[in-house]
Order: sequence, then structure tokens, then C-alpha cells
Amino acid sequence: MSDLGTGEVECLFGSVPTPDYSWLLPALEAFHTNYSLIHPYVVVFICCTGIIMNIITMIVLLKAPVKCPVTVLLFAVAGCDLFVMLTYFIFVIHFLFFAANRCDPDDYSFGWAIFMMFHAHTSVIFHATSIWITVLIAQIRILTLSHKKHRRRMIKSVYVVVPSQDNCFKLEVQLSLHFHFFVCRFRLLLFGVVNIFLLIPIVQSSNAIFIVCALQLSFWANGLCFKMFPCILLTISIILLVKILTDVSRQRSALAKVMNRKKIPRDCISPILLVVLTIFLITELPQGILLLLTGIFASRKFHYDVYLPLGDFMDLLSLVNSAVNFIIYCTMSRNFRRVLIQMLRYRRISIRSFSEEFAIICRLSSITVLLSNTL
Repeated sequence: MSDLGTGEVECLFGSVPTPDYSWLLPALEAFHTNYSLIHPYVVVFICCTGIIMNIITMIVLLKAPVKCPVTVLLFAVAGCDLFVMLTYFIFVIHFLFFAANRCDPDDYSFGWAIFMMFHAHTSVIFHATSIWITVLIAQIRILTLSHKKHRRRMIKSVYVVVPSQDNCFKLEVQLSLHFHFFVCRFRLLLFGVVNIFLLIPIVQSSNAIFIVCALQLSFWANGLCFKMFPCILLTISIILLVKILTDVSRQRSALAKVMNRKKIPRDCISPILLVVLTIFLITELPQGILLLLTGIFASRKFHYDVYLPLGDFMDLLSLVNSAVNFIIYCTMSRNFRRVLIQMLRYRRISIRSFSEEFAIICRLSSITVLLSNTL
């Protein structure tokens, strides 16, 4: 908190002085103005395709002949991504398409305010859960590849990794539930077209420090616990996986020379996981940096001038991250493609048999009608 000298109190997010970034403001404003025009349409397309692809991914993973722990965790990731895109789709359709094009107070009713709060909390929880589950998958895969000869040591390591991930999920829920909100009820009796600016005095002197601390906690928790820490672990996992894949490739080539064979069974899971981790890192690291800088810099201007204009684009990165796994599985996993093709063939055969049976029933019914008319 700081006194501006005019009787007003300014809320300080952090303690580091904000640098001069005035040269960046015109570019950010132009980007926000141009991108906001196409953001709702792009997001609706990504959400629709992502919801369908995640549902198909979950069905294929359920139909998999061999269900390992990684398959179960991938199913959980698809479920979290599905929920995030579903709530965001409802938010965009209502607030950016319907409510933005009409002046109806019911579009901003108490029920929609509750949905907004629900969407804000659950999207953070489920998206962070998806990130931490991906980190868990990477750790399990690294432990599996690095301790093939020492199964007991690997099991003990898994017993350490899994509870730590469970504690991280509990931390997400607790931090999200402790982000406070306020409900202000008031009546407006207005007739005609009136421009009004309404100021709601929420921050009082008694609870101002508490609210500012909660706001700082939200930025630090989102930036560190939900973004930066997972990105650091993902970076370490990518480096370790690349090293392990390089060593395995050398061992495979040496084994092929010894056995006089051209092909040795390849590891198909690790390259897929490496691509997934890289996409996670590319999409989540910029968000973590922005959230962390918002919590570090003292002035609120960085939040309003930099973070908010890039908010829609950050949401786009998260949605792309949630929708892209199906494409990765289809392009890089032969088993996933085989199960998907078998499932589609079965559906095609069942639809064809149903149509043939329906045609036979129609013919029999027409013959019966003709016979009844002749009699």
C-alpha cells in the first residue's frame, strides 16, 4: 500500500520498481485491438474441435488392449482438458457473442456471475492439474527408463513422486478456494439510454491489506505453483528424456550390429511424451513469466498495460495446449491409430448393418401393405 498524497491509496502488487516499457505499449494496444476481433471465433473453433478430439481420445484410451499407469494418466489429462474447454466454450458463447451484441440485464444476472466464478476457479484447477499430471507422466517415464534393471528402486521412487503430485493437486484446490470474492447487490432504476460509471467501494481501510495480500498470493500462486515450477520440471524432464533417448538409440544401433538385424523394437512412448512436454513448455512458460512479473512489479500499470492486453492470447495458448494431444497421438502412436481405426470400422459396420436391417423392414412393411390392399 502507498499513499499518493491526494488522500487516495494505491495497491502495490510487489516491491520491485516497474521499468520503463512505454515503447512497448503501442504494439500491445495494436495487437490487442486486432486480435480481439477474431479471438471469439478462433476460440469457438478450437473449443469445438478440442472437445470432440478429447472425447475421442478418452474413448480410444478406454478401448486400449493394455492399460498401463501412463494410459490412465493420459485419460485424466484428456478429461481435465475437456472440462477446461467446455467451460470456456460456454463463457465465450454467452459473454462474447450473445451478451456483447444485446443490452439485456439478464445476461449479467446473479446466476451468470456464479458461473463466471465457477469457470474462473475450475479452469485454473483443472488446467493446473493437467500440467502436473503431465509432469508426473514425465517423471514416471524417466524412472522407468533409467531404472530398468533396478525395479525395486523405481517402485520406491514412484512412491515418492506420486504422493508429491497428489499434494500439489490439493495445494491447487486450497489456493483457488481461498481467492476471495465479493457479492454486491444494488438496485438501478433507469429509463432510456444513460451512460453511467458505477464505483463500488469494496476495499475499505479495515480489510485493504488483507485483500491486497490475497491478490498478491493469487499472482504468485498462479505464476509459481501452477506455471513456473511445472515449466522448470518440464525443462528438466525434456533434457533427461533427450539424453535417455540418445543413449537408447546408441545401444539399439550397437545391438543391431551384434545381432545382424536391421530393425530393433523402438520406444514409441518417449518421443510422443517429448513432443507433448515441449508443447506444454512453449504454451505455459509465457503465461508463467507474465504472472510472475505481475506479482513482482510494484505498480498496477504492468497488470493493466501488459498482462490484460495479452490475456486473450494467453487463453488461446492454453486452449491450443488442451486440444493438440489428439493430433500428437494420431501422428506418432501406431497403437493409438490402430485402436481408433478399429473403433471407426466397428461403428461403420454397425451403422451399415442397421441401415440394411431398416431397409429390409421397410420392404417387408410395403409388401405387407400391398398384400392387405389386394385382399
